[in-house]
Amino acid sequence: HAIEARLYAEDPAAGFLPATGTLMDWCPATAPPCRWDTGVAAGSVVGVEFDPMLAKVIAHAPARGEAALALALALQRSRIRGVTTNRDFLVAALRHPDFLAGRTTTSFIERSAVPLARRPSPAELRTAAIGAALAAQVATRAAAPVLATLPSGWRNSVMPPELAEYRHGSDTVAVSYARQRDGRFAVTVTGASPAPDGAPDSVEPVAVHHAGDGWIDFDSGGRRHRLHVLTAGDQVWVQGPDGDVALTAVPRFPESGHGEVVAGGLVAPMPGTVLAVHVAPGDTVAQGQLLMIVEAMKMEHRITAPRAGAVREVRARPGDQVNGGDLLAVLDDTP
Repeated sequence: HAIEARLYAEDPAAGFLPATGTLMDWCPATAPPCRWDTGVAAGSVVGVEFDPMLAKVIAHAPARGEAALALALALQRSRIRGVTTNRDFLVAALRHPDFLAGRTTTSFIERSAVPLARRPSPAELRTAAIGAALAAQVATRAAAPVLATLPSGWRNSVMPPELAEYRHGSDTVAVSYARQRDGRFAVTVTGASPAPDGAPDSVEPVAVHHAGDGWIDFDSGGRRHRLHVLTAGDQVWVQGPDGDVALTAVPRFPESGHGEVVAGGLVAPMPGTVLAVHVAPGDTVAQGQLLMIVEAMKMEHRITAPRAGAVREVRARPGDQVNGGDLLAVLDDTP
């Protein structure tokens, strides 16, 4: 049996809309052995001009189930960062009992309720946050222009622990850590699962054995962890044996008004070109009425009114290039 999966830059949780961006890391797994037909590499830009397929990945084995599971494991072990993909959805589909039993039809996705996105367990999220925080402090010390030989966080007096915060979806995980005399770190994690001893927010000793070249190897809760950590701006990807966990570092000093949402604003669901605008400021619209059409990657997306109202602003014109999340129009409730 041979099974092929098509790896796409798309967001299954957003209705499989195409995604764009730059591949920060592209490292297909070497085991289990699979055939990777691809034309991308780390640094490749996925734009709106072409189909967003990244690779065709093919596994073969004596039995169908064996081939499916090998393909799922190869996808799970691969490092694909910087662009939202359907990788985790493919892994879940390949491992679903109905797929393994051959019960696949055109209604398979809806009928089987395959998860559209992977949600890490609280314990996995906790471990990923610890790995991200300690990898960041090692990188900071390595880049220190002066006094680089001093231990991380060293002070000549008793000071509060260092603090790093990360967001994953709606969850925020805070990791505080302080280096001890024996070289280990006293770590406290809040916002994730309790420490291995079961006590919430308890201090846990963590020993870092190695950190560098993108990897961090440490002991936590009596278990040894080896994670691959990649940081680009405020985005952090942490890969362990169960897959990648995408984190967003919370800045220590947030900018005022950063991420402000306009009330009644309608935004572009994906990067693309505005093909048509069917309303003007002052128009009264009904719920579901077509307002604009945005096209990208051979797909047209209809921007419709979520409710009845009056158009206050129209910020896009036919031919405009827009990014995902750009404000297109503002709709007010009718008095």
